[in-house]
Amino acid sequence: MIERLVDAISRFDYPRELLEIQVLDDSTGSGRSRSRAIAWSAHQAMGVPVVYLHRTNREGYKAGALAEGLKKATGEFIAIFDADFLPSPDFLRRTLPYFDHPKPGMVQTRWTYLNPRLFRID
Repeated sequence: MIERLVDAISRFDYPRELLEIQVLDDSTGSGRSRSRAIAWSAHQAMGVPVVYLHRTNREGYKAGALAEGLKKATGEFIAIFDADFLPSPDFLRRTLPYFDHPKPGMVQTRWTYLNPRLFRID
């Protein structure tokens, strides 16, 4: 799922020089994540600014991983996507204008599951 998300973000209709894509990984598994990181280097070769951040200390779990990523983030705006989200190419172009107003500090957008049947409660 991570590969699909990085592919989707790499298609953003937004200036590449203003993007930094962080892949935050705190898995302790069999090394599959590291092999994926090598595959993402292909995105870097195409000019997609992907940064792979792996941490072995899972303190704080997802929130901890986000905090570590924020420490290293260079952008003025931060968009956070779970692995199963596929933003459209115009996501930033449609979302960032909400920050033209002086009061918003955060904008939450509408989202859905890739496979809603997996999350259905009967």
